[in-house]
Amino acid sequence: MIDFLKKLREKKPIPKKRSQAEDTGLKKRLKESYWIKFGIIFFTSLMLAYLISGISFPRDEKIEDLYKFFTLVLVIFSVQGALQAYFWFCQKEFFLSNKKQFLLSTILLLTVFLQTILIRVPLFNQVSYTRYIFLGPFGIILMTLFFGMRLSFLYSFVIALFLGMIKGTIPDPVVIITVNAVTSAFSSIFMKDVRNRYQMTKAAIYTGIMTLFIVIIINSVVGIVDIMNLRDYMFGAFFTGFAGLVLFIFLYFFELMFREVTDVSLLELSDLNHKLLKELVLNAPGTYHHSITVANVAEAAAEAIGARSLLVRVMAYYHDIGKLLKPEYFSENEIGAKSMHGELSASMSSLIIISHVKNGIDTAKRYNLPRVIIDAIKEHHGTSLVYFFYKQAQKEAGNSDVIKEENFRYPGPKPQSKETAILSIADTIEAASRSLAEPSPSRIKGLVGELINEKYLNGELDECTLTFRELKVIKDVIIRMLTARFHKRPVYPDKKNG
Repeated sequence: MIDFLKKLREKKPIPKKRSQAEDTGLKKRLKESYWIKFGIIFFTSLMLAYLISGISFPRDEKIEDLYKFFTLVLVIFSVQGALQAYFWFCQKEFFLSNKKQFLLSTILLLTVFLQTILIRVPLFNQVSYTRYIFLGPFGIILMTLFFGMRLSFLYSFVIALFLGMIKGTIPDPVVIITVNAVTSAFSSIFMKDVRNRYQMTKAAIYTGIMTLFIVIIINSVVGIVDIMNLRDYMFGAFFTGFAGLVLFIFLYFFELMFREVTDVSLLELSDLNHKLLKELVLNAPGTYHHSITVANVAEAAAEAIGARSLLVRVMAYYHDIGKLLKPEYFSENEIGAKSMHGELSASMSSLIIISHVKNGIDTAKRYNLPRVIIDAIKEHHGTSLVYFFYKQAQKEAGNSDVIKEENFRYPGPKPQSKETAILSIADTIEAASRSLAEPSPSRIKGLVGELINEKYLNGELDECTLTFRELKVIKDVIIRMLTARFHKRPVYPDKKNG
């Protein structure tokens, strides 16, 4: 089946507009460049080795110390390389994004840097309880918020290893590694479903309690617990949890600097009382209802394949805000039988339809929406053809060769992530399902399969990392959602005649 689809695709080349070619050219190569990726990994390994070893440049060092330093660089680089292999096979989208790799490395370096300050700066290391402040959970909470539990749980053990290797650690490095590994792993679990700042605070408190519990157990095993140490354990656990609360500052900084968005910020945008959504419900009620339906369908599909479901929901809420400028020109907002396109040429109508993407981008920037939402607005139609008006233009011209297909295509780019690809699929299918005269389960199944295959054959899914297995799951979820939506109600007998 896959080979058959690939052969079909070879027969249908799609012309690219210049803007699309530019967007997928140098900019895309820089975003995914292996050389830049290598530079990020090597620089991170170098800096981690510098922080861990405590070596001082440019002061003269013994040859043995320099040898140990570069051996440490090699060890860290090897660990990083093994992680990249994991990303290549299991999280391809993350592997390809140099921006996300750089953000991850920044969080890793920041965590190790803060721990070295506690260990080496006299102001801190002379205070007895600072040795029991474990900053592994600090970095892991940040990673969970940005990248999800799957990645952060893996890094719980990596970050614990690096913190335990820091020169001058007290108590024993094995204790440091164990406590950081366990508390960090639990932190990633506590943060898994965090959607607001209250839940984030609660997770930080749980992390502090877990730290105290683990430290007492491990030190009991090695036989160094006494009443005097208990106070230090409690202070250490308190400040470990407190470090999680300080994340509010870092969270805002990282979101701003890297143009990434966490579920905490997304939840604020998902409030239906947002000014932009209220404007949509008043001026374009049909578009608003369409967006809500797309959000429900797309969120369920995203959740089924392990993508960021809340992100997809918020993308769906805002993906058609460009229709606010001329809502009456879009079928879902038309009142009565008369269409606004009746007196326009097909090319003018197509221009109005396509312009809602650009208008949406401008509106999103005016309301300071995050970059990922703007990307969703750009990508949700990809480079697809406005087929109805394209065919109408051919009829008007009388000669189909005169009409250029590229003038009736959206500018793109095509969906770059799983989330925008899911949005694109759900948006197309939801709109098409409204035209079904008899929305029976078999017709819904046929429509969904046909439209997903069409997107694949037209190359609209080429630039995202969706697999055939994930497409199958998405298809099944959408069929189930639409079948439930269009189910027939029983005809109740008339009370008067009953």
